[in-house]
Amino acid sequence: GKTRIREKMQTDMEGKLRFNFDVPLRSRRFTLIAEGRDGNGGRRVVVPLNLNREVNADMQLMPEGGSLVAGLLSKTGFKAVGEDGKGIDVNGTILDSKGKQVAAFQSTHKGIGSFVFTPVSNETYTAKVSLPKGAIKSYGLPAIKPSGMVLTVNSIPGRDSIILSVQATADIINTNSSYSLIGQSGGKVCFASTVKFKDGSPVINGRVAKSKFPSGVARFTLFNNTGEPIAERIIFIDHHDRLHIKLTTDKPKYDLNDSVNLDISVTDNDSKPVQGSFSLAVTDDSQVKTDSINVPDISSYMLLQSELKGNIEEPGYYFNDPTPETDLRLDNLLLTQGWVAYDWTRVFDKTSQPKYKAERGFEVSGSVTKASGKPIPGLKISLLSTKKPVLFMDTVSNSLGRFTFTNLQPTDTPAFLVQMKDNKTRMFEARLNVDDFTPAATAGMYVPNLIPWYVNSDTTVLNFNRQNIALQREAEKMRFPAGSNVLNEVVIKARKIIKGSKFFAGVGTEPDLVLDEKDMLKAGKLTLEDVLLKNVKGFGAKMFPCSKPVGINYMVYCCPAVIYIDGMYIGSIYTPPPSGNSVADFYGFQQSYLQNITAEDVRGIEVFTRQGIGCYTIIEVTTWSKQGVYIKRMHGRYLYRPMPVTWSKQFYKPKYTAKPDPLFDLRSTVQWQPDVVTDEQGKARLWFKLKSKKAAYTLVLQGTDLDGHTGGIRKKLS
Repeated sequence: GKTRIREKMQTDMEGKLRFNFDVPLRSRRFTLIAEGRDGNGGRRVVVPLNLNREVNADMQLMPEGGSLVAGLLSKTGFKAVGEDGKGIDVNGTILDSKGKQVAAFQSTHKGIGSFVFTPVSNETYTAKVSLPKGAIKSYGLPAIKPSGMVLTVNSIPGRDSIILSVQATADIINTNSSYSLIGQSGGKVCFASTVKFKDGSPVINGRVAKSKFPSGVARFTLFNNTGEPIAERIIFIDHHDRLHIKLTTDKPKYDLNDSVNLDISVTDNDSKPVQGSFSLAVTDDSQVKTDSINVPDISSYMLLQSELKGNIEEPGYYFNDPTPETDLRLDNLLLTQGWVAYDWTRVFDKTSQPKYKAERGFEVSGSVTKASGKPIPGLKISLLSTKKPVLFMDTVSNSLGRFTFTNLQPTDTPAFLVQMKDNKTRMFEARLNVDDFTPAATAGMYVPNLIPWYVNSDTTVLNFNRQNIALQREAEKMRFPAGSNVLNEVVIKARKIIKGSKFFAGVGTEPDLVLDEKDMLKAGKLTLEDVLLKNVKGFGAKMFPCSKPVGINYMVYCCPAVIYIDGMYIGSIYTPPPSGNSVADFYGFQQSYLQNITAEDVRGIEVFTRQGIGCYTIIEVTTWSKQGVYIKRMHGRYLYRPMPVTWSKQFYKPKYTAKPDPLFDLRSTVQWQPDVVTDEQGKARLWFKLKSKKAAYTLVLQGTDLDGHTGGIRKKLS
């Protein structure tokens, strides 16, 4: 965040500007902010400056199987990247501690490559690397293990078997122990075998049929007799079973503003029709750059990218033109970026159940238990909708205390009151639990550092932005014709209103913060204490030194919190203990209230802080019951709000339209249709309209069938 340079400069006759400044060694990113005047008013341009100094290039070396073991032949992968995170071409040698060369290497694609050598015990090795601009750097190889095992896996293109090799040092061979070799793909075990060294041989070789594995990444892991992984290697298996898609248009050439009828046909490797779900994108080539060779698609993501760590540059390169050279480079990619952690206990735990069950319909379910957690069977449960349409149902809990209401009519924003009904003796000991929706955790996705369009732009990006700028200017002329006077912006402020509130912080005062019904709805089952902790800045239990004796109290920063419920001070019904710390006791009294009231009981919250000496914060809580501090939770009831239902919509799509002005037809995406579904014959038909100006188009259709096979196609249209 520090300013390194601030100067006034002037562009030359060509509008160019040149300057230089010193860069601290530890800094990687800078931002250039250029502000100036060109006769049209002030202009401001922000340009990220991402440094890529060769001296800071990084290279990682990763032995096949996990470790370098003394005396065992090892294949080692490497990847070199610059400061910008992209691969750089390197070459070099591997030297031992005496400076003797034991191997040489050279990257083959995007800074990735591999080499083979046999490490020696009690030796250290260094990679001497030559960088693209001539600089030389050294990187240490991983430490050599005196004892261990090396797993080698080769998937040679064109052959129907995977070649496996397990090497071990003499001390391991002499133990006569057995090991397990597991091969899995997509979370399923596809191969398992016992590995045991016989007759003192240090190497075990074997073959596994590729047909045992589906297309994609296959992971082989070697375990010892206690189930601990020793070595691991992943490879790529390609049965070339991706879907075959054919796009047929009704004309070879099209006029401006013409309609295109598109027939889609999808088959598998055996020419059988495929039923599946696909998406279609039609883009203008003059505004959207189409790299048909290296661009990622659904196949490269499902089969490769989702299984590897780090950024994969040009993933489509490994699939679109398969050759022995690209297969070797793909294997090196897996050797370097294929270290993905996997929880093997889940593979062998056959009793495990899916964390998220399939939703076959709209239902409400839950359980009733005693305070001890023991289920209560035979308890009557009723369901009442609190919104239209009116619905009432009842059922009885089963032997496990479970209950389910099925065949419910889906509504937009439903809400249900679930209530227990039974004799008086069991009502108070029963606990009602409703299965709330828990969303699945989402993994973070890699997002590359985006460079503004005006930095090193190609003609495609420039065309897109120039046309959009022209469109904006023309739109401004239509909105504000010549001679128009544009009024300044007026900001209207209004506060939320809580119905039935008894907020009385003072005459003419307004609350600093208001949480209304919508906020309470979002809070769901949170306690009142959690709602305040989450939404009121500075709120919490803190030491209150002004009291005697010193104790804990709810405060907002340094101001004590005075809590009212429906206009009644929470301390109005508090009875101090005859002895002991009354301050701590009062805090516990307040906490019991805030923890026993949930957001569902609250209609709104208003917060007001009186600043200055002797400051305090008033928190007014308005409940639905309006019973103030005498509010009681309704036992045996549960207000359940399931996820809102979003209905699919269809919009008007005219077949014939009035001829538009070509100036305003600047769409970069002519058609986007994410719900193309083929029928049992593998067929689908759709249509779309072209632009009213001359352009070339690219059609991209990709998707998957019901068995997970993927496919995609690109087609040019003029």
